Amino acid sequence: MKIMVLNSSGSVGKSTITRELFAPRLDNPLIIEVEGQNTSTKDFLSDKNKKYFDLKVFDNSFENLYLDLIENNDVIVDVGASQLENFFVEFGKMAGVEMLFDYFVVPTINTDKAQNDTIKTLIFLRDTKNIDAEKIKVIFNGVKNSVESDFGTLLSAAKNLGFNLDAELYIRENKVFNELGLMRKTLADVYQSDLNAYKNKILGAATPQLKIALVKMDMANRLGHTAIDDLDLCFQKITGQNSFFADKFSNNKVPSKTPKTPKKQKEEENIEVSGDDEEL
Repeated sequence: MKIMVLNSSGSVGKSTITRELFAPRLDNPLIIEVEGQNTSTKDFLSDKNKKYFDLKVFDNSFENLYLDLIENNDVIVDVGASQLENFFVEFGKMAGVEMLFDYFVVPTINTDKAQNDTIKTLIFLRDTKNIDAEKIKVIFNGVKNSVESDFGTLLSAAKNLGFNLDAELYIRENKVFNELGLMRKTLADVYQSDLNAYKNKILGAATPQLKIALVKMDMANRLGHTAIDDLDLCFQKITGQNSFFADKFSNNKVPSKTPKTPKKQKEEENIEVSGDDEEL
C-alpha cells in the first residue's frame, strides 16, 4: 500500500499521522519525508525504514523517490507544506505517477487557516491533478468537541464543492502526541497492554533519572490507550483493512530497570529529550 500524507498548511499533524497511524499498521513500510525546512519523523524511526528528500537541493531526488515507490510494497510519503508545490511540479512531468498511490491523506486541524488550506488542497488534488475523490481522505485531527462543531467551516465548504468528507475519520485531542514528541518516542515504543506494567520497574529503577523516564513512559502509555481506538478506526475506514495496534504490539517489554552497560545506562537515562515536534 502506498500512501501520501499532505496538506498545503503546516503544523496539522502530517508527521504524527505518518508515524502513529500508518507506520505501525502497515508491514514494515518505507517512510519518505519530502521536506526542506525540518524533519520530524527521522528522529523517531529506524534508519532502515526512512529516507529524507529535499527536492530543492538534491539533483536526483525525485528519480530516487520514484524508484523507492516502484521497489517497495508499503510506502508512506510525508510531503511538507514547503515542498508540496515543487513535489507536484515534478509529478506533473510524468503522466500517471499519481496512480502509484492508493490514498492521499490530508490531515487538518480546526484553525481557520488550516481549514481554508485544506479546501485548497482538496481542490488541487481533484481538479488540478485529476485524482479520484475516493482516494482523497481528510483526517480531522485534534478534535475537542465534535467534528461537526470543530470543523463546520470545512465541512460546509467541502459539501458545496462536491466532496463527501467522512466525519468518522477523526483523532481526538490528546496530549500524548506532544509528550511522545518531547521524548522522541512513538506509541509503539511505550505501549504496554497491561496498564500496570511499568509499576515494578519504576519502583526498582536504579537511578532517579531512569525512574523519571519510566514514569513519563508510563503516563504516555496510559494516555496512548485512549488514542489507539481512534487511530485503529481511521486505518480501517481509510484502507478497508483490519490491523489492530494492540494485537501487533501486545508482546512489548518494559525497559529493564538495570542497564547492562554504561552505554545502555546513558541511553535509558536519556529517554526524555527536550524539544518540540512542530508537526504535533
